Amino acid sequence: MEALAAVLLFAFPLFAIPVKSWASSIYYLLALIALFALKRPRPPLSRVETIFVGLILFYLAVTIVANTLSGWTRSSVGWYEADLRIMLAIPIYLYLRIRTHLVTWLLRAIPIAALISGAYVLWMTIMFDGRVEGPYGPIFAGDICALFAVLSLATMSFRLYPRSFGIALHAGAFAAGLSGALLSGTRGAWLALILILPLFCWSGLRALRPERRRSVILGGSVAGLAVISAVALVQPHLVNDRVMEAMQQGKHFLSARESPDLAARNLGSIGTRLEQWRAGLLIAGEYPLFGIGVGNVLPELQARVESGEVHPSVLIPNAGTRRGVHLHSGYVDALVFKGVVGLLALLCVLGFPLWLAMNRENRGSSASTLLVVHTFMVAAFALTEDPFIRNNFTSIYLTILVCSVALLARHAEGQRRETIPR
Repeated sequence: MEALAAVLLFAFPLFAIPVKSWASSIYYLLALIALFALKRPRPPLSRVETIFVGLILFYLAVTIVANTLSGWTRSSVGWYEADLRIMLAIPIYLYLRIRTHLVTWLLRAIPIAALISGAYVLWMTIMFDGRVEGPYGPIFAGDICALFAVLSLATMSFRLYPRSFGIALHAGAFAAGLSGALLSGTRGAWLALILILPLFCWSGLRALRPERRRSVILGGSVAGLAVISAVALVQPHLVNDRVMEAMQQGKHFLSARESPDLAARNLGSIGTRLEQWRAGLLIAGEYPLFGIGVGNVLPELQARVESGEVHPSVLIPNAGTRRGVHLHSGYVDALVFKGVVGLLALLCVLGFPLWLAMNRENRGSSASTLLVVHTFMVAAFALTEDPFIRNNFTSIYLTILVCSVALLARHAEGQRRETIPR
C-alpha cells in the first residue's frame, strides 16, 4: 500500500492542469488507501494535531448547520462535495503523519509539475493565439502555475535532488510556473505572486545557508529574466492590457455607482466582481449569523436586480444552473453562504496552520516555510476567486496542506523518520 501511495503522491501534481479530474481522482484514491489503513493513531495525536483535526470538523459542522437552517437545495448538495473532501483530509493526514517519508515523493514532483504546467500553458497560448483554456479555464491554470512556481522555490531547501541538478531543476521550474501564471492572464495569480514572493524572500531565503542562498538568488534572477523575455516575446501586450483594463474597469465601477442608469452600464469583469461583493455584503447584513445558504443566493440576487439595487451582471456566472452562483471571493462566499460563523470557520482552517508554522519551535524549518507559502498563496487566490468550491482546487490545497502539517508535526516532535533533512 505504501508503494502505491508513493506513486500516487508523485503523480498527484503532474497533470493537474491539462487532464480533467486528475488531482481530484488521485485525492480520492489517497483517501481510500488511508481509510483502509485507518487505526487508532499511534503515537497519539498531540494537542496541536487534535486542534487541527477539530477545526476541520468544526468547518464541516458549520457547513451542515448553515445548509440545514437555510434549507438544502440542489445547489447546496452539489457544492457540498468540495466540503466532503475537507473531511477526507483527516484520514489522509492520519495516514501520512506516521509515514512522512512518503511526502518526499510529492515534494519531488512539484518542480516537475511546474515545468509541465508552464509548458502546457505556453503551448496552448501559442497554438490558439490567446489565453489558455484547458479543462478548467485560464483562472485555474494561472493559479496552479503560480502555486507550483512558488512551491518549487520552497521545496529547494529539502535537497530532493543532487545539488547542482537540483538548483537548475528548481530554478527552471520556477521560471516555467511563473511564465504560465503570467501568460494565463489571471490577475488573481499575479496578485498572489506580488504578495507572496517578497514574503518568501524574507522567510524562505533567511532559513538557507549563505552559500545556498546565493545560489537560489542567482538561479531565481536568471529564471525571472528568462520569464520576462519569454512573455514579452509570446504575448507582448498581455500583461499591460490586463492591468490597464483592471484599473479602467475599477474606475468605471466607481463612477457607475453614482449614475442613475446603473443597469445600462457595462461594468466589465472587474466591475462585476466588485458589484458581486457589494451585493454579497448587502445579503450578509440581513442573514449575519449562518448566512442564506448556497441555493438561496440566486433568488435573492434576482430580487435585488429587479428592484434596481444591484447591477444585472451579478447574475451572469452559472445563473439558472443547479450549481447556483458564487461571488468570486472565498471570503465573501463564506460570509454569504454560512454567515459570520462560516467565515470564522474558514479563517480558522486557514489561520491555524500558519500559527503552527510560525510557532517558535517550528519557525525557520523547511516544513514551516512550505506551509506558510502554500497557505498564503491559497489565501491570496481566495481574495478574487473561491477555490474552496472547486473540487480539483480543493484537492490540491488539502493534499499539500496535510503533507506540510505532517512534516511540521514530526519536526516538532523531534521524531521525523523521513529522509528529508532540514
